[in-house]
Amino acid sequence: MKACIVIPAYNEATTIERVLDLVPRSFTPIVVDDGSTDDTAKNATGFCQLLRHERNRGAGATIKTGLQAALQQGFGIIGVLNADLQHPPQLLPTLAHPLLSNEADAVFGSRLLRESGGTMPFERWLGNKIATRIINARSGASYSDVLCGMRCYSPKAVQIVLSCREDNYGFEAATALALAREKMRVKELPIPAIDGPDKGNWLRVACESTSAALSR
Repeated sequence: MKACIVIPAYNEATTIERVLDLVPRSFTPIVVDDGSTDDTAKNATGFCQLLRHERNRGAGATIKTGLQAALQQGFGIIGVLNADLQHPPQLLPTLAHPLLSNEADAVFGSRLLRESGGTMPFERWLGNKIATRIINARSGASYSDVLCGMRCYSPKAVQIVLSCREDNYGFEAATALALAREKMRVKELPIPAIDGPDKGNWLRVACESTSAALSR
């Protein structure tokens, strides 16, 4: 079964090459450059399929561009991975396995399971916990980490994900809620929490994710 990994990237020139180096060869990388003003696209060229937004459209819109391209190309396993090295690309085959064995329709990495390891700064942990608790209350799900940027989807799950209208950082929370409400089989697997620079985005991520959770 063909597998790809969608990598949304905005001003990630310092990390994108390393991320692509670490992606297992069984996954075709599709990098979506969201109107970066640095050398993100230049540094990714030659290592992946490269899609570009002429202007910055937001994290959710960038992921959707990549997911649509993956569906059009007939990939049977479609992953998503942030470009900031805060998730380990080496674990993509582990996340894909429940899809290959038909145990799940979507697999989320979780940094907050007991087995996950690593540490997450308190403010990120708190924002994640608030968004996750709201999603669980509104859907009846039992997620532990709805904001993790490392996931694998079946094409059926991608169709539901693409129905979410959020184009910003609230996209991941909104998709978790949509998948639960559609009774998709979502499995969480532990991945380590890797601390890194958040570029001042943690509060925006928390606010937009909470807003997305409450508005659906």
